[in-house]
Amino acid sequence: MENAHDRDDHDDEDDHDDHDDESTAVRFNWWYSIDLAFFIFLHGEALATRLRAALVRLAGDRAAYLIDITKGTIHGVIYGILGTALAQGVLAAIGFVIAGVPGAMLLGVVTFFASVIPVGPPLVWGGAAIWLFQQGEVGWAAFMAAWGFFLVS
Repeated sequence: MENAHDRDDHDDEDDHDDHDDESTAVRFNWWYSIDLAFFIFLHGEALATRLRAALVRLAGDRAAYLIDITKGTIHGVIYGILGTALAQGVLAAIGFVIAGVPGAMLLGVVTFFASVIPVGPPLVWGGAAIWLFQQGEVGWAAFMAAWGFFLVS
């Protein structure tokens, strides 16, 4: 017969197994993404030629138009992501300088790269706000949190 303590231990083990499964899935997704990107870059021209030929067979005369639309959409998304990341990095760096955070420019660059990850920038400016708070700079910590929340993110 199992007592309550044994059930709690078993539940903790299940939670640990779920966490392991999740981290394994994340690692697999990262590896798969990197692997896929490698082969797309390696064989991109051949892949594009085959996709173009398949689209011509499917769409006929509209194939060139559809390819141009797709190309424009992809470029727009990439430029939008990079432009947003640049703006977030610059605004974060300005906030770090105003608040007197050491390494403000480096943290601005880190914010730029973190901006392509959901919830990336708050990890940087939030960390700076926590650091300011721990230094006894409560006002500057509040400023950094507000600046990050309203202007950076």
